[in-house]
Amino acid sequence: MGMKICSCVAAAFLRCEDKYLLLKRSAAAKHYPNVWCGVGGGMKDDEFNDPRKAVIREIYEESGIEEEYINNLNLKYIRVNKHFEGISYLYVYFADVTKTDIWQTYEGTLEWIPREEFFNREVAMESLLQHYFSEGINTDDLYIYTTYNGICTITPFESE
Repeated sequence: MGMKICSCVAAAFLRCEDKYLLLKRSAAAKHYPNVWCGVGGGMKDDEFNDPRKAVIREIYEESGIEEEYINNLNLKYIRVNKHFEGISYLYVYFADVTKTDIWQTYEGTLEWIPREEFFNREVAMESLLQHYFSEGINTDDLYIYTTYNGICTITPFESE
């Protein structure tokens, strides 16, 4: 019996000058309660083949930042996880934005955080973010990110 896809999520870490927009998820959140993360969410059926479309929609829904204010939107990581329920995919984008006015969301609290303060708080996908700031930020590479038994593996995606 084959594994089914149990979720597809698109998320983004947005930068304006030297600050990144992070969302502190609410205490009631199903995933990552009280943890800081990028903006994003579940992909709709018509977005499965277009995660870029999904992340642009999620950025707007959670922050009010429209596509016209988003520059250099780059897919940098694809996280693939195997669960007892099936396989989940997370598409992680990074982008520059020219708008800092944001609205608040029921998902939690949005805040612009200086890069040097990023890891002074509990952040989701810490190993991915450490990799991005030490290596990924300087390349055009796409990476595959997996975790198994608490061990994180990040490898460049090789295509022919």
